[in-house]
Amino acid sequence: MHVNSLLFAVLIFALACLHAYAEEEVGGRILNPGIGMLPGDGKTAKWPEVVGMGGIEAAEAIQKSRPDLKIVTVLPEGSPVTRDMRFDRVRVFVDDMDRVSRPPRIG
Repeated sequence: MHVNSLLFAVLIFALACLHAYAEEEVGGRILNPGIGMLPGDGKTAKWPEVVGMGGIEAAEAIQKSRPDLKIVTVLPEGSPVTRDMRFDRVRVFVDDMDRVSRPPRIG
């Protein structure tokens, strides 16, 4: 019985952590009230306008709009990536024709 209580507590903790990192998209910005990400700083967090552009061209446009970003990476769609959240990173996923396949975003 004690083990079941411990597992339940761990599950509740994990769900609470996931809720804290839940995202809400508003006007191209990703708002994360759980950790205070971008609620009022006016910085772009998603770039739907680069879908269909070449990967390098899109990465340059993103870097130009947000020079504070440390990492803007172009990757083939389906590439394995880490699941950690970084507010200084954008991944640009491209298809076989080197065209951006989905809107890049902070993460």
